[in-house]
Amino acid sequence: MSLPPASTHTAPAHSSTSLLPLLQALRPEQWLKNLLVFLPMLAGHHFQDEHSWINAALCFAIFSLGASGQYLINDLADLRWDRLDRCKRGRPLASGRLQPITARAAAAVLILLSLAIAWWLPEGVFAILLGYHAGALAYTFALKRAAVLDVVLLASMYGLRVFAGGAAVQIWPSPWLIAFALFFFLSLALLKRVVELPGAGEAAPGRGFSADDRTYLIVLGVNTGLLSVLVLALYVQSPMVSVLYRRPEALWLLALALAYWVARTWLRAARGEMSRGLWISLATDAGGYCVLGAAVLIFYFAI
Repeated sequence: MSLPPASTHTAPAHSSTSLLPLLQALRPEQWLKNLLVFLPMLAGHHFQDEHSWINAALCFAIFSLGASGQYLINDLADLRWDRLDRCKRGRPLASGRLQPITARAAAAVLILLSLAIAWWLPEGVFAILLGYHAGALAYTFALKRAAVLDVVLLASMYGLRVFAGGAAVQIWPSPWLIAFALFFFLSLALLKRVVELPGAGEAAPGRGFSADDRTYLIVLGVNTGLLSVLVLALYVQSPMVSVLYRRPEALWLLALALAYWVARTWLRAARGEMSRGLWISLATDAGGYCVLGAAVLIFYFAI
């Protein structure tokens, strides 16, 4: 009697009970982007308002929980494609270290928990989080394969974090912040696409862009990133700045630091130095932390 062929994706016997593959599938390194919820509070200078810090922290928590749930759904939907991708085939679900039934249960719990916490936050947060989940599902099941529209949706979901953070602390983002976020997040979304592009002659399964689009994406991404620098520079000259800052002229250094970060980050992407993934690369970039530290000092000096 012949035995059935062994599957190349069979999980180890202990994989269904091991927490490590599940924790890896939650992509905690991606929670870095959820720090955007603190932006309206910081831009509005609500540093000493304890209630604002608590609400912003809860907003960070709900987006971290909800995003991790959506990552699990995305990996389940992309299972066939990820097993063909040389970089993604090692993910817990694609490699078989995490069972689909476990991922489905965890995704449901995380998304429901995020919505339950959001319900008790100030008005608007729950609706924005619902919009985020709707956008994430649309991206997972359809729009990630729609070239250009996919990066616009990604940028929009980054922006929803800013609006949610504003709703949580009852500070509506100014037109300046909205304009800055529009271009900066579009640049980030394009950067994510460039980092994920396959090498020349390789396929990009389940995506709308190919390696042939690399130059187009880099040019568009650098330009949108520098447009965010331009918005910041125009903001420095606006009447609003003299009301909020004691030394508004110091913010020119902030614009310079941002321009350096944009140029340096896109140069790294163009050289293929961010192959580990966008958010892992950003989270482990010592140079980026130096720029962030300088930006914090400049901001502190300006106020």
